[in-house]
Amino acid sequence: FRITNKKVKSDELKKPEVKEFFQTVVFDTVDIAGSLCEKYVCAQNGVDRIGEVPYGQGWNLMKKEFEEVVRTITQLGYAVFFISHDKDKTFKRKDNTEYNQTIPSCPNSFNDIVKNLADIYAYAEKYADDNGHAQVRLVIRSTDNSIDCGCRFKYIDPVVDMSYPALVDALNRAIDKE
Repeated sequence: FRITNKKVKSDELKKPEVKEFFQTVVFDTVDIAGSLCEKYVCAQNGVDRIGEVPYGQGWNLMKKEFEEVVRTITQLGYAVFFISHDKDKTFKRKDNTEYNQTIPSCPNSFNDIVKNLADIYAYAEKYADDNGHAQVRLVIRSTDNSIDCGCRFKYIDPVVDMSYPALVDALNRAIDKE
């Protein structure tokens, strides 16, 4: 398994020599990818701001461009990881009571695309173990709805150590239960 910072343009991902070298594409961050997508759509339409595209079509074009690029990458067989930072947001329930939730910092339009594509939509949470050492775990299901996360697998453990073997084990258990 190799880690690299090598930047590759999305059209290069179709080349056999690139597919041989890479197995995974990481969007670090969705926020930046969305901003670059917005710049691209603005340049294609000769405007400085997305809102200047006539008839309000800029947002639709930007969403469509982002979705097409991401779908193309997934259809080429790559594993795709999306990273976003977090922010806290206050929501109101139907009974007007409020609650806070940790959500991705990227705009909803991009977050919705990512969520619809993702099998696992998790939050990397730092915590201290019994010895006071810093650890990281994946929150896959928030039992108290304080974190926006989820998974297509109904029986996945709500929290998993942040390691490949722990995630594979949790997925295998969830699949077996289904």
